[in-house]
Amino acid sequence: MAVFSQSGAPSLVVSRRQALLGISALAAGPLSLLPTRQVLLADAKDSPSPEERLQKVHGLVRLSGGVWGLPLEAELKEKLAQLPLLRESVVIAEKELEERATANRRAWTEAAPAMETLKQALGRLSPTDPQRVPLAQQLTNLETTVSEPSRLSLRGEVRARLVAFSRDRSLLQLALLWIRAQTPKLAEEYARLAKLQDVAAALKQLGNEKLGPLKNYGLEVKRLPEFDKLVFTDWLPAYQQTGQTRFSAIVNEQAPVTFTWSEDTDGKLLLPASVLEPCGLALPDKATPQQPIKLGDRRLLACQLTVPSLRLGRYVAKNLTAWVLPPEGEDLGARLPRQTLAGLRINIELDRLRLTVSA
Repeated sequence: MAVFSQSGAPSLVVSRRQALLGISALAAGPLSLLPTRQVLLADAKDSPSPEERLQKVHGLVRLSGGVWGLPLEAELKEKLAQLPLLRESVVIAEKELEERATANRRAWTEAAPAMETLKQALGRLSPTDPQRVPLAQQLTNLETTVSEPSRLSLRGEVRARLVAFSRDRSLLQLALLWIRAQTPKLAEEYARLAKLQDVAAALKQLGNEKLGPLKNYGLEVKRLPEFDKLVFTDWLPAYQQTGQTRFSAIVNEQAPVTFTWSEDTDGKLLLPASVLEPCGLALPDKATPQQPIKLGDRRLLACQLTVPSLRLGRYVAKNLTAWVLPPEGEDLGARLPRQTLAGLRINIELDRLRLTVSA
């Protein structure tokens, strides 16, 4: 309570209790600033580090030493490193298969008369004639070592080699297509990042580290034609399996698909639903009408889909109408009829283990 002097002015005399309260308030003053300091310290602690800013905000990775760059560049380096390995595999396989087909045609020409003679001799003998056994064995021996040229790919080891050859050719094609498409994007993205102050500041905080690219990839791109000539050809490997001619073609420039060739004049381009996603395609909307299609003795409902491109070596057919098989038709696989490829002439040369294309 305030004490007044005789003049009426309030006295500066305070009670002991008020003095103690005042001292407590003064003591509490500096402590009242602690929450603000704690928030500032917490903010500093929770703020992202330069590495986190580069990684999480700008999507960069450490490429090499003190160089930060795009994951796209890391993938580009991997693709470029694959090219020589794939080239070697493709060159060796092509040479081996060509030599095998040539040798088989020569051997067949030489062995065919003897095989025909043995078949005629066996035809004249009764089933119980003891001479059948040695003659049949001679015929079996010949058939084991030589094949009718158009049936060479029916041999398991030849077909397996052709399947691997087709795979490596497709991988090389896809790598070349990807490199050409992505390299310009790499330069554009680095140019954008170089203008960002936050990127420059984070790199400086890390000790003047640098932004990629690691190198100029223009020289590598100029060398791509030496790989092109191996796979962007006017032919591709073909083989027989279960009485059908099969080969691999690239759908939508994104993934290889193994097709069964069809000579049906009313045939349709068929795709199993399982190949759509790898090829960058999507199932049609559920509202898309389905059409019944008949394949042999099976009747299925299929959805129509437009395939932007189908690559056969160096030739590309565009905007093809395809039908997507339902799950119960998955086992039928992809089918490509001749009539679908309007403007392209296809010749099946099984004696050379290939399918040739011309415009």
